[in-house]
Amino acid sequence: MATRGSALAMIQAQLAADALARLNPEHEFVLAPLTTHGDRHPSIRLSDSPREGVFVKELEQALIDGRAELAVHSAKDLPTLGTPGLALAAFLPRADARDALIARVPATLSELAPGSRIGTGSPRRAAQIAAVRPDLLAVEIRGNVDTRLRRLAEGMVDGLILAVAGLERLGRLGEAHELLPFDVMLPAPGQGALVLQTLDDSEARRLAAAVDDAPTRRAVEAERTLLRRLGGGCLSALGAYALTEGGDLTLQAVVLDPSGRTVIRAAARGRDDAGVVNDVAARLEAQGAAHLLERPGASLVGLRIMVTRADRQATGLADALTALGAEAIICPVIAIEPIAVDPALVHDLSRYDWLVLTSANGVDRLGEILREANRDFPVHIKVAAIGPETAARAQEAGMTPALVPSRFVAEELAQA
Repeated sequence: MATRGSALAMIQAQLAADALARLNPEHEFVLAPLTTHGDRHPSIRLSDSPREGVFVKELEQALIDGRAELAVHSAKDLPTLGTPGLALAAFLPRADARDALIARVPATLSELAPGSRIGTGSPRRAAQIAAVRPDLLAVEIRGNVDTRLRRLAEGMVDGLILAVAGLERLGRLGEAHELLPFDVMLPAPGQGALVLQTLDDSEARRLAAAVDDAPTRRAVEAERTLLRRLGGGCLSALGAYALTEGGDLTLQAVVLDPSGRTVIRAAARGRDDAGVVNDVAARLEAQGAAHLLERPGASLVGLRIMVTRADRQATGLADALTALGAEAIICPVIAIEPIAVDPALVHDLSRYDWLVLTSANGVDRLGEILREANRDFPVHIKVAAIGPETAARAQEAGMTPALVPSRFVAEELAQA
Protein backbone atom coordinates (compact mmCIF):
# COMPACT_ATOMS: atom_id res chain seq x y z
CA MET A 1 0.00 0.00 0.00
CA ALA A 2 1.78 3.14 -1.23
CA THR A 3 1.50 6.12 1.09
CA ARG A 4 3.29 9.32 1.95
CA GLY A 5 5.72 8.92 4.82
CA SER A 6 4.52 11.66 7.18
CA ALA A 7 3.14 10.70 10.58
CA LEU A 8 -0.41 11.66 9.56
CA ALA A 9 -0.19 9.84 6.23
CA MET A 10 1.06 6.67 7.92
CA ILE A 11 -1.77 6.79 10.48
CA GLN A 12 -4.30 7.25 7.68
CA ALA A 13 -2.78 4.43 5.64
CA GLN A 14 -2.91 2.17 8.68
CA LEU A 15 -6.61 2.99 9.12
CA ALA A 16 -7.14 1.88 5.53
CA ALA A 17 -5.02 -1.25 6.00
CA ASP A 18 -6.96 -2.20 9.15
CA ALA A 19 -10.30 -1.73 7.36
CA LEU A 20 -9.12 -3.96 4.49
CA ALA A 21 -7.70 -6.60 6.82
CA ARG A 22 -10.95 -6.89 8.77
CA LEU A 23 -12.83 -7.87 5.60
CA ASN A 24 -9.96 -9.69 3.88
CA PRO A 25 -8.16 -11.61 6.66
CA GLU A 26 -6.50 -13.93 4.17
CA HIS A 27 -4.40 -11.03 2.84
CA GLU A 28 -1.61 -9.04 4.45
CA PHE A 29 -1.63 -5.30 3.82
CA VAL A 30 1.83 -3.75 4.12
CA LEU A 31 2.51 -0.01 4.08
CA ALA A 32 5.12 1.26 1.61
CA PRO A 33 5.99 4.91 2.44
CA LEU A 34 7.16 7.06 -0.48
CA THR A 35 8.43 10.62 -0.81
CA THR A 36 6.29 12.81 -3.08
CA HIS A 37 7.15 15.97 -5.02
CA GLY A 38 5.46 18.08 -2.37
CA ASP A 39 7.47 16.37 0.38
CA ARG A 40 10.76 16.84 -1.50
CA HIS A 41 10.17 20.55 -2.05
CA PRO A 42 8.74 21.87 1.23
CA SER A 43 9.86 25.43 0.47
CA ILE A 44 7.71 25.73 -2.67
CA ARG A 45 4.54 27.69 -2.03
CA LEU A 46 1.62 25.46 -2.99
CA SER A 47 -0.47 28.54 -3.73
CA ASP A 48 2.00 29.52 -6.46
CA SER A 49 2.35 26.06 -7.94
CA PRO A 50 0.49 25.41 -11.19
CA ARG A 51 0.86 21.72 -10.65
CA GLU A 52 -1.87 19.68 -9.02
CA GLY A 53 -1.29 16.38 -7.30
CA VAL A 54 2.05 17.28 -5.70
CA PHE A 55 1.34 14.71 -2.98
CA VAL A 56 -0.17 12.10 -5.31
CA LYS A 57 1.78 11.43 -8.51
CA GLU A 58 4.58 9.33 -7.02
CA LEU A 59 2.02 7.07 -5.36
CA GLU A 60 0.18 6.67 -8.66
CA GLN A 61 3.43 5.84 -10.41
CA ALA A 62 4.06 3.09 -7.86
CA LEU A 63 0.74 1.52 -8.91
CA ILE A 64 1.57 1.82 -12.60
CA ASP A 65 5.07 0.38 -12.08
CA GLY A 66 3.75 -2.55 -10.05
CA ARG A 67 5.60 -1.52 -6.88
CA ALA A 68 2.28 -1.29 -5.02
CA GLU A 69 -1.22 -2.69 -5.46
CA LEU A 70 -3.02 0.06 -3.56
CA ALA A 71 -2.35 3.73 -2.80
CA VAL A 72 -3.85 5.71 0.06
CA HIS A 73 -4.64 9.38 -0.54
CA SER A 74 -6.37 12.22 1.20
CA ALA A 75 -9.22 12.91 -1.20
CA LYS A 76 -8.57 16.67 -1.06
CA ASP A 77 -5.07 16.12 -2.54
CA LEU A 78 -6.32 14.37 -5.67
CA PRO A 79 -6.03 16.24 -9.00
CA THR A 80 -9.35 17.16 -10.58
CA LEU A 81 -8.60 14.92 -13.60
CA GLY A 82 -8.23 11.20 -12.97
CA THR A 83 -5.25 9.23 -14.23
CA PRO A 84 -6.07 6.82 -17.09
CA GLY A 85 -5.76 3.20 -16.07
CA LEU A 86 -6.28 3.93 -12.38
CA ALA A 87 -9.46 3.74 -10.33
CA LEU A 88 -10.66 5.33 -7.11
CA ALA A 89 -11.60 1.93 -5.76
CA ALA A 90 -12.91 2.90 -2.33
CA PHE A 91 -13.76 5.88 -0.15
CA LEU A 92 -13.50 5.21 3.58
CA PRO A 93 -16.18 6.72 5.84
CA ARG A 94 -15.59 10.44 6.01
CA ALA A 95 -14.28 12.08 9.15
CA ASP A 96 -15.21 15.60 10.31
CA ALA A 97 -14.65 17.83 7.25
CA ARG A 98 -14.38 21.10 9.16
CA ASP A 99 -11.29 23.23 9.69
CA ALA A 100 -10.01 24.18 13.15
CA LEU A 101 -8.23 27.21 14.58
CA ILE A 102 -5.33 26.71 16.95
CA ALA A 103 -4.15 30.00 18.47
CA ARG A 104 -0.86 30.71 20.25
CA VAL A 105 -2.83 32.66 22.86
CA PRO A 106 -6.19 30.87 23.29
CA ALA A 107 -8.85 32.66 21.27
CA THR A 108 -11.55 32.08 18.70
CA LEU A 109 -11.32 33.55 15.20
CA SER A 110 -13.51 36.49 16.19
CA GLU A 111 -11.42 37.12 19.32
CA LEU A 112 -7.98 37.24 17.64
CA ALA A 113 -6.28 40.62 17.90
CA PRO A 114 -6.18 42.75 14.73
CA GLY A 115 -3.00 42.13 12.78
CA SER A 116 -2.65 38.55 14.03
CA ARG A 117 -0.77 36.30 11.62
CA ILE A 118 -2.64 33.15 10.60
CA GLY A 119 -0.57 30.35 9.09
CA THR A 120 -1.99 28.41 6.15
CA GLY A 121 -0.76 27.05 2.84
CA SER A 122 -4.24 27.10 1.31
CA PRO A 123 -5.64 29.90 -0.91
CA ARG A 124 -9.12 28.69 0.08
CA ARG A 125 -8.47 29.13 3.79
CA ALA A 126 -6.61 32.42 3.33
CA ALA A 127 -9.44 33.93 1.28
CA GLN A 128 -12.15 32.82 3.71
CA ILE A 129 -10.18 34.22 6.65
CA ALA A 130 -9.89 37.52 4.81
CA ALA A 131 -13.62 37.51 4.10
CA VAL A 132 -14.61 37.36 7.78
CA ARG A 133 -11.54 39.01 9.35
CA PRO A 134 -9.87 41.32 6.81
CA ASP A 135 -7.77 42.76 9.65
CA LEU A 136 -5.87 39.46 10.01
CA LEU A 137 -2.84 38.53 7.95
CA ALA A 138 -2.70 35.14 6.24
CA VAL A 139 0.89 33.85 6.22
CA GLU A 140 2.15 31.07 3.93
CA ILE A 141 3.28 28.10 6.01
CA ARG A 142 4.37 24.62 4.91
CA GLY A 143 5.29 21.39 6.62
CA ASN A 144 3.51 18.64 8.48
CA VAL A 145 1.25 19.27 11.47
CA ASP A 146 4.08 18.93 14.01
CA THR A 147 6.22 21.42 12.06
CA ARG A 148 3.39 23.92 11.86
CA LEU A 149 2.57 23.61 15.56
CA ARG A 150 6.24 24.10 16.41
CA ARG A 151 6.32 27.30 14.35
CA LEU A 152 3.20 28.45 16.17
CA ALA A 153 4.87 27.84 19.54
CA GLU A 154 7.98 29.70 18.35
CA GLY A 155 5.87 32.75 17.56
CA MET A 156 6.29 32.69 13.78
CA VAL A 157 2.48 32.90 13.53
CA ASP A 158 -0.30 33.70 15.96
CA GLY A 159 -2.69 31.04 14.77
CA LEU A 160 -3.04 28.05 12.45
CA ILE A 161 -5.92 26.72 10.37
CA LEU A 162 -5.74 22.93 10.16
CA ALA A 163 -8.14 20.16 9.16
CA VAL A 164 -10.12 18.71 12.04
CA ALA A 165 -9.78 15.21 10.58
CA GLY A 166 -5.98 15.35 10.60
CA LEU A 167 -5.81 16.68 14.14
CA GLU A 168 -8.24 14.02 15.32
CA ARG A 169 -6.28 11.21 13.67
CA LEU A 170 -3.07 12.51 15.26
CA GLY A 171 -4.74 12.71 18.67
CA ARG A 172 -4.25 16.50 18.81
CA LEU A 173 -7.77 17.81 18.35
CA GLY A 174 -7.76 18.91 21.99
CA GLU A 175 -5.31 21.67 21.06
CA ALA A 176 -7.90 23.38 18.83
CA HIS A 177 -9.57 26.52 20.16
CA GLU A 178 -12.41 26.64 17.65
CA LEU A 179 -13.96 24.28 15.12
CA LEU A 180 -14.94 26.65 12.33
CA PRO A 181 -18.54 26.34 11.08
CA PHE A 182 -19.25 25.94 7.38
CA ASP A 183 -20.70 29.44 7.08
CA VAL A 184 -17.24 30.74 8.01
CA MET A 185 -14.96 28.15 6.43
CA LEU A 186 -16.16 25.68 3.82
CA PRO A 187 -13.68 22.80 3.39
CA ALA A 188 -11.78 21.75 0.31
CA PRO A 189 -13.59 19.23 -1.90
CA GLY A 190 -12.91 15.81 -0.42
CA GLN A 191 -11.55 17.08 2.90
CA GLY A 192 -11.80 14.49 5.67
CA ALA A 193 -12.11 11.53 3.29
CA LEU A 194 -9.51 8.86 2.52
CA VAL A 195 -9.36 7.20 -0.89
CA LEU A 196 -7.94 3.87 -1.96
CA GLN A 197 -6.61 3.91 -5.52
CA THR A 198 -5.77 0.85 -7.64
CA LEU A 199 -5.27 -0.23 -11.20
CA ASP A 200 -8.54 -0.31 -13.13
CA ASP A 201 -8.69 -4.07 -13.64
CA SER A 202 -7.05 -5.66 -10.64
CA GLU A 203 -7.67 -7.96 -7.72
CA ALA A 204 -6.78 -5.06 -5.42
CA ARG A 205 -9.71 -3.07 -6.79
CA ARG A 206 -12.07 -5.91 -5.98
CA LEU A 207 -10.67 -6.20 -2.45
CA ALA A 208 -10.94 -2.46 -1.87
CA ALA A 209 -14.55 -2.34 -3.06
CA ALA A 210 -15.56 -4.15 0.12
CA VAL A 211 -14.66 -1.12 2.27
CA ASP A 212 -16.19 1.51 -0.02
CA ASP A 213 -18.57 3.84 1.84
CA ALA A 214 -21.35 4.79 -0.57
CA PRO A 215 -22.47 8.04 1.15
CA THR A 216 -18.89 9.32 1.30
CA ARG A 217 -18.26 8.42 -2.35
CA ARG A 218 -21.46 10.13 -3.43
CA ALA A 219 -20.67 13.31 -1.52
CA VAL A 220 -17.00 13.59 -2.47
CA GLU A 221 -17.63 12.79 -6.13
CA ALA A 222 -20.24 15.58 -6.23
CA GLU A 223 -17.72 18.02 -4.76
CA ARG A 224 -15.02 16.95 -7.21
CA THR A 225 -17.42 17.11 -10.15
CA LEU A 226 -18.26 20.69 -9.21
CA LEU A 227 -14.54 21.50 -9.07
CA ARG A 228 -14.03 20.08 -12.58
CA ARG A 229 -17.14 21.81 -13.92
CA LEU A 230 -15.90 25.20 -12.70
CA GLY A 231 -12.40 24.61 -14.02
CA GLY A 232 -10.80 24.90 -10.60
CA GLY A 233 -8.16 22.68 -9.07
CA CYS A 234 -7.15 21.42 -5.67
CA LEU A 235 -5.24 24.72 -5.20
CA SER A 236 -8.21 26.98 -6.01
CA ALA A 237 -9.92 29.38 -3.61
CA LEU A 238 -13.03 27.22 -3.73
CA GLY A 239 -14.76 25.43 -0.90
CA ALA A 240 -17.44 22.76 -1.27
CA TYR A 241 -19.25 20.34 0.99
CA ALA A 242 -21.88 17.76 0.13
CA LEU A 243 -24.03 15.68 2.44
CA THR A 244 -26.47 12.85 1.80
CA GLU A 245 -29.71 12.90 3.78
CA GLY A 246 -32.70 10.64 3.22
CA GLY A 247 -31.72 9.93 -0.36
CA ASP A 248 -31.13 13.59 -1.17
CA LEU A 249 -27.79 15.20 -1.91
CA THR A 250 -27.18 18.68 -0.49
CA LEU A 251 -24.25 20.61 -1.97
CA GLN A 252 -23.00 24.02 -0.89
CA ALA A 253 -20.02 25.87 -2.35
CA VAL A 254 -18.13 29.13 -2.15
CA VAL A 255 -15.73 30.83 -4.58
CA LEU A 256 -13.62 33.79 -3.51
CA ASP A 257 -11.04 36.16 -4.84
CA PRO A 258 -7.71 36.02 -2.93
CA SER A 259 -8.49 39.21 -1.00
CA GLY A 260 -11.75 37.79 0.34
CA ARG A 261 -13.60 40.93 -0.78
CA THR A 262 -15.63 39.05 -3.39
CA VAL A 263 -17.48 36.01 -2.07
CA ILE A 264 -19.85 33.95 -4.21
CA ARG A 265 -22.03 31.28 -2.62
CA ALA A 266 -24.55 28.76 -3.91
CA ALA A 267 -26.36 25.66 -2.66
CA ALA A 268 -28.82 23.11 -3.96
CA ARG A 269 -30.54 19.89 -2.87
CA GLY A 270 -32.08 17.00 -4.74
CA ARG A 271 -31.96 13.31 -5.65
CA ASP A 272 -30.34 13.82 -9.05
CA ASP A 273 -26.66 14.30 -8.20
CA ALA A 274 -25.73 15.63 -11.65
CA GLY A 275 -28.63 18.05 -11.52
CA VAL A 276 -27.60 19.32 -8.07
CA VAL A 277 -24.01 19.87 -9.21
CA ASN A 278 -25.11 21.62 -12.38
CA ASP A 279 -27.52 23.82 -10.42
CA VAL A 280 -24.79 24.95 -7.99
CA ALA A 281 -22.28 25.45 -10.81
CA ALA A 282 -24.73 27.51 -12.86
CA ARG A 283 -25.54 29.75 -9.90
CA LEU A 284 -21.84 30.31 -9.18
CA GLU A 285 -21.06 30.97 -12.85
CA ALA A 286 -23.90 33.45 -13.09
CA GLN A 287 -22.24 35.41 -10.28
CA GLY A 288 -18.80 35.44 -11.94
CA ALA A 289 -17.08 32.37 -10.53
CA ALA A 290 -15.18 31.68 -13.75
CA HIS A 291 -13.43 35.05 -13.51
CA LEU A 292 -12.44 34.45 -9.88
CA LEU A 293 -11.00 31.04 -10.71
CA GLU A 294 -8.92 32.24 -13.66
CA ARG A 295 -5.21 31.54 -13.29
CA PRO A 296 -3.15 34.01 -15.34
CA GLY A 297 -0.47 32.36 -17.44
CA ALA A 298 -1.85 28.89 -16.80
CA SER A 299 -3.24 28.28 -20.27
CA LEU A 300 -2.28 24.59 -20.23
CA VAL A 301 -4.08 23.69 -16.99
CA GLY A 302 -5.54 20.19 -17.15
CA LEU A 303 -3.27 18.95 -19.94
CA ARG A 304 -0.73 16.16 -19.61
CA ILE A 305 2.19 16.68 -21.97
CA MET A 306 4.88 14.10 -22.61
CA VAL A 307 8.42 15.48 -22.97
CA THR A 308 10.39 13.03 -25.11
CA ARG A 309 13.80 14.68 -24.96
CA ALA A 310 16.80 12.86 -23.53
CA ASP A 311 16.47 12.69 -19.77
CA ARG A 312 19.12 15.22 -18.80
CA GLN A 313 17.80 17.78 -21.30
CA ALA A 314 14.10 17.49 -20.53
CA THR A 315 13.97 19.53 -17.32
CA GLY A 316 13.94 23.01 -18.89
CA LEU A 317 11.02 22.28 -21.21
CA ALA A 318 9.17 20.38 -18.48
CA ASP A 319 9.54 23.34 -16.10
CA ALA A 320 8.26 25.76 -18.75
CA LEU A 321 5.20 23.59 -19.41
CA THR A 322 4.56 23.25 -15.68
CA ALA A 323 4.71 27.04 -15.32
CA LEU A 324 1.83 27.23 -17.83
CA GLY A 325 -0.25 24.80 -15.79
CA ALA A 326 0.41 21.53 -17.62
CA GLU A 327 1.46 18.31 -16.01
CA ALA A 328 4.74 17.54 -17.76
CA ILE A 329 5.65 13.87 -17.96
CA ILE A 330 9.31 13.26 -18.73
CA CYS A 331 9.48 10.15 -20.90
CA PRO A 332 12.72 10.03 -22.94
CA VAL A 333 12.40 8.20 -26.24
CA ILE A 334 15.93 8.99 -27.40
CA ALA A 335 19.36 8.64 -25.86
CA ILE A 336 22.40 10.72 -26.79
CA GLU A 337 25.50 8.59 -27.32
CA PRO A 338 28.97 9.82 -28.41
CA ILE A 339 30.40 8.56 -31.70
CA ALA A 340 34.05 7.82 -32.45
CA VAL A 341 35.96 10.57 -34.26
CA ASP A 342 39.00 10.17 -36.52
CA PRO A 343 41.94 11.84 -34.66
CA ALA A 344 43.13 13.26 -37.98
CA LEU A 345 39.98 15.39 -38.15
CA VAL A 346 40.91 17.10 -34.90
CA HIS A 347 44.42 17.88 -36.10
CA ASP A 348 43.03 19.28 -39.39
CA LEU A 349 40.47 21.48 -37.64
CA SER A 350 42.52 24.65 -38.10
CA ARG A 351 42.13 24.56 -41.90
CA TYR A 352 38.41 25.37 -41.66
CA ASP A 353 36.98 28.90 -41.64
CA TRP A 354 33.60 28.10 -40.11
CA LEU A 355 32.24 25.57 -37.64
CA VAL A 356 28.48 24.97 -37.67
CA LEU A 357 26.98 23.72 -34.41
CA THR A 358 23.52 22.22 -34.80
CA SER A 359 22.87 21.15 -31.21
CA ALA A 360 24.00 21.64 -27.65
CA ASN A 361 24.90 17.95 -27.62
CA GLY A 362 27.32 18.61 -30.47
CA VAL A 363 28.98 21.36 -28.45
CA ASP A 364 29.44 19.00 -25.51
CA ARG A 365 30.90 16.27 -27.70
CA LEU A 366 33.28 18.67 -29.43
CA GLY A 367 34.52 19.83 -26.05
CA GLU A 368 35.17 16.23 -25.03
CA ILE A 369 37.06 15.53 -28.28
CA LEU A 370 39.27 18.59 -27.86
CA ARG A 371 40.07 17.70 -24.26
CA GLU A 372 40.88 14.11 -25.19
CA ALA A 373 43.24 15.38 -27.92
CA ASN A 374 44.68 18.06 -25.60
CA ARG A 375 43.88 20.72 -28.22
CA ASP A 376 42.45 24.22 -27.97
CA PHE A 377 39.75 25.45 -30.28
CA PRO A 378 41.37 27.50 -33.09
CA VAL A 379 40.57 31.15 -32.43
CA HIS A 380 40.33 32.09 -36.12
CA ILE A 381 37.39 29.77 -36.80
CA LYS A 382 34.02 31.49 -36.85
CA VAL A 383 31.20 29.67 -35.11
CA ALA A 384 27.56 29.45 -36.25
CA ALA A 385 25.01 28.09 -33.77
CA ILE A 386 21.52 26.93 -34.68
CA GLY A 387 19.82 28.56 -31.72
CA PRO A 388 20.28 30.43 -28.43
CA GLU A 389 20.68 27.31 -26.27
CA THR A 390 23.40 25.93 -28.53
CA ALA A 391 24.99 29.38 -28.68
CA ALA A 392 25.00 29.66 -24.89
CA ARG A 393 26.61 26.24 -24.56
CA ALA A 394 29.24 27.21 -27.13
CA GLN A 395 29.94 30.47 -25.28
CA GLU A 396 30.47 28.51 -22.05
CA ALA A 397 32.93 26.27 -23.90
CA GLY A 398 34.98 29.24 -25.12
CA MET A 399 33.61 29.26 -28.69
CA THR A 400 31.89 32.64 -29.15
CA PRO A 401 29.23 32.36 -31.88
CA ALA A 402 29.47 34.81 -34.76
CA LEU A 403 26.12 33.82 -36.22
CA VAL A 404 22.76 32.70 -34.80
CA PRO A 405 19.81 32.68 -37.24
CA SER A 406 16.53 34.44 -36.47
CA ARG A 407 14.65 31.14 -36.90
CA PHE A 408 16.24 28.21 -35.14
CA VAL A 409 16.08 25.63 -37.96
CA ALA A 410 18.73 24.16 -40.23
CA GLU A 411 17.33 25.78 -43.40
CA GLU A 412 17.57 29.26 -41.87
CA LEU A 413 21.10 28.55 -40.68
CA ALA A 414 22.17 27.45 -44.15
CA GLN A 415 20.68 30.55 -45.78
CA ALA A 416 22.36 32.84 -43.24
